[in-house]
Amino acid sequence: MTAYTHDANNRMTAASDTVTAMNASYVYGAEESRIYKQDGASGYRFANYNDMVLGEHPGTSGSALGSWRLYVPGIGIDDRIAMVDMSGNTATAVHYYMPNRIGSVIGMVNTAGVLTDQYLYSPYGVEEPLAGSGNLFRYTGRYYDAETGLYYYRKRYYDPGVGRFGGPDSILYAGGLNIYNYTGGDPINNVDPLGTDSFFITRRILGGFASHAFIIVTDGDINGPVTARFSFGPSESRGRGALINTVGTGNDTDSGDLGALADIQEGNMNGITITQIQAPDDIVTAVGNAVIDFPDYDARAQGGNTSAGRNGANSNSAGVAITNRSTEIAGTAQTNFPNVDLVGSSAANRVQFDEERLRKDLNRRCTITGSRILRDC
Repeated sequence: MTAYTHDANNRMTAASDTVTAMNASYVYGAEESRIYKQDGASGYRFANYNDMVLGEHPGTSGSALGSWRLYVPGIGIDDRIAMVDMSGNTATAVHYYMPNRIGSVIGMVNTAGVLTDQYLYSPYGVEEPLAGSGNLFRYTGRYYDAETGLYYYRKRYYDPGVGRFGGPDSILYAGGLNIYNYTGGDPINNVDPLGTDSFFITRRILGGFASHAFIIVTDGDINGPVTARFSFGPSESRGRGALINTVGTGNDTDSGDLGALADIQEGNMNGITITQIQAPDDIVTAVGNAVIDFPDYDARAQGGNTSAGRNGANSNSAGVAITNRSTEIAGTAQTNFPNVDLVGSSAANRVQFDEERLRKDLNRRCTITGSRILRDC
């Protein structure tokens, strides 16, 4: 029987099995990414950026570089172009990834076009390797830990044998009654790559007759420190919608948002919904920062319903626009907006972005990772 040990942040730190004599341990860095694992006598170090593994080196900290692997990232989350076997600073072999539509690696080819790896999966990821070169990024593009038979999904570990996560969802029952559920029970069409730290939140306003949406980015799970907040509310001084991207207080929208966050941390979800945004935090932050305050703010916006005099955009418009643009850039899909009256969400296409600023922020990410976030990145 396998035993698992977790730390206070619900991260698995050790796994052992008395029958198979398996004994493994895992270490995480300041940005929550896994930076080291020990499997028996073998150790592996990981170089990460924005939750993506860019390099893997057998050995402990301070050991000689020797043979290692470089991973060339692609456009979206868990999208990889190639696995490069390295000896010191010299590439000795290159294998190119062949993913299917949900990102599972179904094959790899070398520089001569010869198929070197081939994989078949059940819907929930039980694998039948037909040929392999030692690649460990497989089902939905996630890293496979052969010692435990689990896939590392950043915040949690996934067991394909039972089709569920080994730990609870960080937002608990706000994400559904089954807090160990994987992809909403639909692994054919959905993926769950992140356990993301960006959230689309709604709270009730106007005496409970309407909903106001805002977005937060946190350091850790939903209860972690808020690093950015994107919310629209009326600005009396300018008579227009004003974007709030700080964590301070300054008006009724500020105090209402912060009150909702306090309620979430206390477990009071009355009138509040939480939806994880399926995009990396830095992309959500870049998109949110690029929103241009729009002059035709209307708390009761009805999209193009000009006959009612409500053709402006509002907080719901902005929240949906930021989420959609973020997932578009990340190459993912956001299909689970909350089932509440998001009045004005149909006006999301009226929300404008500072394209030059957004391009600069995303290109900065491309420069660091080599990832082609935009077509001309």
